Amino acid sequence: MDSDLSVERVSFRYGSTWVLLNLTFEVVPGEIVGILGPNASGKTTLVGLLNGVLHPQEGRVLLRGKDVRGLKRREMARRLAVVPQETPMPYAFTALEVVLTGRNPHLRPLRFEGPRDLEIAYRSLARTDCAHVADKNVNELSGGERQRVYIARALAQEPEILLMDEPTVHLDLRHQLEFADLLIRLHEQESITVVWVSHDLNLASMVCQRLLLMKAGKIFAQGSPLEVLTASNIMAVYGRSVIVDRNPQRGTPRVTPLLNGGANR
Repeated sequence: MDSDLSVERVSFRYGSTWVLLNLTFEVVPGEIVGILGPNASGKTTLVGLLNGVLHPQEGRVLLRGKDVRGLKRREMARRLAVVPQETPMPYAFTALEVVLTGRNPHLRPLRFEGPRDLEIAYRSLARTDCAHVADKNVNELSGGERQRVYIARALAQEPEILLMDEPTVHLDLRHQLEFADLLIRLHEQESITVVWVSHDLNLASMVCQRLLLMKAGKIFAQGSPLEVLTASNIMAVYGRSVIVDRNPQRGTPRVTPLLNGGANR
C-alpha cells in the first residue's frame, strides 16, 4: 500500500543544535497515528516538517510519494490540512467565514468563494456538528465548539490528511471526549488519514491505531498502543513510574501515574 506520508532518515537542527535525529516512519491511507513524547522531544519541529514549513538538513519527507520541498504551498494545502491548538481569532469572524478560509487553496487569485465553496463549507460544519453556530462570532463559542470549527475548516480544504497539533490541550474533559468521538466517527465514516500530536497518553491510546513515542529527538518506540504504552517505555521516556492496565470500554492501554514513584529528584 502506498503511503500518505513517508519520513525517511530525517534529521533537523536549529543552528548547531540537532533536535531530530534519523527519524523514519510511514503513515498509510486511512490510518490514525499518534505522536507522543515529553516537552523538548521534537514533536513541534516534526509538525513543521510534515507540514512543509520546515525542511530537514538530512533525509526527506514525502507526501504521496512527492518530496514536500518541491510542492507549492497551495498544492500542499490541498493535500494536507492542519488543525492547530485552540486559538482565538484576532477578528470578529463568524464560524462560516472561518471555515470558508479552508477553500483558499482551491480558489484562483483574486477570486471569491462561489456556490460550491459555500456548499462545502456548510457541509463541513454539518460533519463536525456545528452547523448551528455558522453565523456566530467564533470567539464567542466554547472551546470545544471552536475546535470543531477549526476541524470543519480543515475538512473544507478537502485534504487527504489531517495533521493535528495538540488540538485538545486547552479543552476540558467533556470537550476532549467530544473531540475524540468526532475523530473516531470521521475516521469510521470517511477513512480520513490523521496524524495527531498529543500529550494525552490515554486519549491517544483510545483513538489511535498506531503510536510513535519520541524521546530527545528520536523515535524511542513505535507500534500499536499495546506495544508502545508499556510501563517500562513510559519510565524510560518520561522518568515516572506508572501502572498500565486496560481501558474497560475499549480494551486499550490505560496509564495511571504514580505520585512519588518516578526518577530521583
